Amino acid sequence: PTLPERLGIFAAALRWETADIGGGDLVVHLPHADGDRVVLVDVMGHGINAKAGAIAHAAMIRALDVGQGLPPGPFLARWSRLVFSEAGFDAVVATALVVDLHADGRIEIASAGHPRPMVVSRDRAIALEVDGPLLGFTDHGDYRTVSLTLAAGERLLLATDGLDPAELASGGPCPDWLTGDLCSRHAAALETAASRAASRVAARLGPDPQDDWMMVLIERADNRAAQPD
Repeated sequence: PTLPERLGIFAAALRWETADIGGGDLVVHLPHADGDRVVLVDVMGHGINAKAGAIAHAAMIRALDVGQGLPPGPFLARWSRLVFSEAGFDAVVATALVVDLHADGRIEIASAGHPRPMVVSRDRAIALEVDGPLLGFTDHGDYRTVSLTLAAGERLLLATDGLDPAELASGGPCPDWLTGDLCSRHAAALETAASRAASRVAARLGPDPQDDWMMVLIERADNRAAQPD
């Protein structure tokens, strides 16, 4: 998985690990005329079979994005209908998160059963109420688009459930041990904070993780430049 470090006025840091050869966690970057779209996908399981499912979803994402201009919610609804209609996806269970980073600083997010994004700052971590059914669960899935703007000192945390399966796989927010670590490093450079957090994840999961994991940290680069030390 790869993601540019700069996405318009935003900065991003990606960290990930696979449990086996291949891996079912996926991030797709889609440049748009008015900003950037970032799509996270978590295909259940790991290894070659999960990787095959991730590749199929990546192709679908890119095809659906061409010329459509759909906001995150409607984009997920169309994607889910397509998965529902394809018999080959019956055995592929996946969650997804669609995040639009606009040039004016707005962020729009919609979720298909994915762990809730978190806004992390010096003093607190808040889970965003972004929910929706799994991809392909129904042909009429309702996916609500949530909008927000990051203030100076705030970072957006996106994650797959493999970094804490006991908490995130059951629909809970990112665990306190991770958000607390990120809060304590609010003044650190984005890459430094992401690397330290990833080291914390790796230490907890050990050398043989049971699932793939991925996390993305996003901040306003212009706010960062103006933020006092």
